[in-house]
Amino acid sequence: MFKEMKIALYVSVMFLGGFTSGDVLAQSYTGDISSLSTKQDTQPEYSVPVPRIFSSDVSNVKLVEKLDAVYDNLLVSLWNYGNSDFVHQDKLSSLMEERYFKTTRYAKEFTPSMNDALENLNANYKSMMDEIDAAQAQYENIMKGLKTGDQVKLEPLWTEKITKLRNDAQAYFKMQHEFLNTYRNLVAFVLKQGGSYYYKSETQRVYFYKFGSYHYFGKTIDKLRMISYKQRQFLKARAPSNVDLLALQ
Repeated sequence: MFKEMKIALYVSVMFLGGFTSGDVLAQSYTGDISSLSTKQDTQPEYSVPVPRIFSSDVSNVKLVEKLDAVYDNLLVSLWNYGNSDFVHQDKLSSLMEERYFKTTRYAKEFTPSMNDALENLNANYKSMMDEIDAAQAQYENIMKGLKTGDQVKLEPLWTEKITKLRNDAQAYFKMQHEFLNTYRNLVAFVLKQGGSYYYKSETQRVYFYKFGSYHYFGKTIDKLRMISYKQRQFLKARAPSNVDLLALQ
C-alpha cells in the first residue's frame, strides 16, 4: 500500500583517494543537525480525561465513550510512531556531524542506519493503516448497539473524524519519507565530493573548496531540520490526551 516509500537507500558511489587542504580558499558550513530534538522520558503527573468527541450528545453515553477511547488511541499510535521516527532522525543526523569529516566518508557509514529508518517508516505506516481499519470495525460494531437517533448523530461525525485522521496520518508519513529521501540525496552528494572538503581541528568545522558545494550541504541540512520541525508541529496539533508536548521540542 505504501510502495512509493520503499526507496532504495544503498549508495554505490566510490571515493577517490585522499586529499589535502593546502592553501585553497574554502567555504565552511557551521550548522549542526545533531540537535534536531531532545528526548525526554517524563510522564504526565496526572491523567487527562479522554475528550468526549462522540459521546457528548447521545443517549447511550457509556457505549459511545468506547468510541472516544478508540479514536484517542489512534492519536496515541500516530504520536508514538512519530517518536520512533525521531529516534532514527537523530541517529542519521549524528552521522553528518562535522567531526566525522576528519576522514573520507564511505557509503557503509550511512546505509545501515538509512535502511533501518526506512524499514521503520514502512512498518509504522502499515501498522497505522491497519489500526485505522480496526477502529472502523469497532465503530461499526458499536453502532449496532445504538438507537437509530444516536446512529444518525454519530455516522457523519465519525466519518468526518476518521477520514481526516487517515489523511493526517498519510500526510505525516509523507513528511518522514521526504526526510529520508532528502537525507539519501545528501549522502550521495557527500560521497561524490571525495577530496572536495576537509576538516579543520582548530575550528572543528568542515570546509568545502567550492562555494556551490558548501551552499548545497548547508541548504540540505537546513531542509532536514525544517522537515523535522514541521513533523513535530504537526503532531503537537493532533496530540492525544495524556502526552507531554514538551517531549517534542
